[in-house]
Formats: sequence, C-alpha cells, structure tokens
Amino acid sequence: MLRSNCNTFATMRLQLLSLPQSLPQRFPQGFSLAHQSRRRLSAALRALAVIAAFVCVMAAAPAASARSVAGEYTPAATLTTDAPVVFTESAAMSVDSPLLTPPPAPASVTNTGSSPSATAVAEPTPAPAPDPRQVAIASAIAAAISKIGSPYSYGAAGPYAFDCSGFTRWVYQQAGITLDHYSGAQWANTIHISIDQLQPGDLVFDWGFGGSAPDHVGLYVGDGMMIHAPSGGTSVRYDSIWWWSGATVAAGRLP
Repeated sequence: MLRSNCNTFATMRLQLLSLPQSLPQRFPQGFSLAHQSRRRLSAALRALAVIAAFVCVMAAAPAASARSVAGEYTPAATLTTDAPVVFTESAAMSVDSPLLTPPPAPASVTNTGSSPSATAVAEPTPAPAPDPRQVAIASAIAAAISKIGSPYSYGAAGPYAFDCSGFTRWVYQQAGITLDHYSGAQWANTIHISIDQLQPGDLVFDWGFGGSAPDHVGLYVGDGMMIHAPSGGTSVRYDSIWWWSGATVAAGRLP
C-alpha cells in the first residue's frame, strides 16, 4: 500500500511540473495572464513537488523497518564487514543442555495413617507408674518432719505427743501402713538388714539395757541421721543413729 502511494505521489509530481508548459495550449485566451504569473506558479509547484517527494520518502522508511522486523529481506539492513565472524567453543551452547535448571523435586512424605489428610504423630511415651513403696516412704518421712518439736510422752502415739514406737507407728500410718505400738513388735515384723544397707524409710533399733527386745526405735532419713522421740523431757528431733552411747544398733526394713 505504501509503495502504491509513493507511485501516486511521483505521478502527481510529473503532472505538476508539466502544468505550466500546457497552460498556453489549454487556455490560449488567458495566456497573457498566465504568462505573467508563470514564474510564481512554477516556483510554488516545484515546492509542492519537493514536499510530495519528502512525504513519500518518510512514508517508505517505516515500511522498510516493519519488513525488517517481520523477517523480510532489506538491503539497507545487510551487515557488511571485512572482519570474519568467529564463533568460539565457549560461546557454543549444547542442544541437549536445558536453558533453565529445574528445581529439586520435593521430598516425598509417607503417610501411614488411614486417612490421606491425617498426619502421623508419635504418641508420647507414658511416664512409668510410681513405685507404691517409694510413695509410702516419702509420705512417712514428710509426716515425721512435720512433727519435729512435738513433746515426748510415754505411751502416746500422736498426733500431738509421742513415745518412740508411737512416733514410728503414727508416721507410717499417714502412708497407709499399720505398725504395732511396741518397738519389739516392730523389730519382729521387719526384714533385718546391716547398718551399711540402710535406706531412707528404714527403722533403726537400739539395745541399751541388754534385753532381748530393742529398747528404742527411730525413722532413718539418710546420711546417718534419723528422726525420733528420744525420752522423757525431750521432743521429736533429728539425731545421729549413734546418738545412744554404748547401745547396740540394728536396722530393719518393712517388707
């Protein structure tokens, strides 16, 4: 279409240039007037022809660029150079190599549940059940500590005053264990152990008068110490298991 327009502009230019020469033949009666203004008209027509040619050139330039973009052959766009074009190996791209490196595949997730949307959650390991014996011993020791300072009273078994076997009976009673109110009976009902086997909660027995039955009993709490109700005029207190000088010391453990 642009090329056709340019041809039209060229034809018009030729007609305009030949118009002053054809005026005498077409209009003989007005030739005298046309002859006077011929120079001026000729100059105006030549200027119009130049403008028409310029418009044609400007219209043809975008068309040439459009053909170059579309891939058509354009002589003006031909690259001319004397230097050879050399392609190095480093610039070559392998046909097999991908243009972009694909992202790593996501890690597979194994669902062991019955439902596809369920997430496997490890069940917490239940805490081991407490040892009933240790719970009882802890309760007895806590009860004994709570009565430190309570007065000694012969034959008393608490909760405000105690003798020695009445004290050990009462503290174990708080742990749900019943003992006889007599040191000889408590000795008979325990498992006899050596002193170096003593553990918190065991009973410590003293023989101070040479009889067959023990004369005193206290509650062992560890580190060579016991809590007991010693004798008349005293109160419940901490003492060394060797508190009774010259007495024989033995130990027993509740079965």
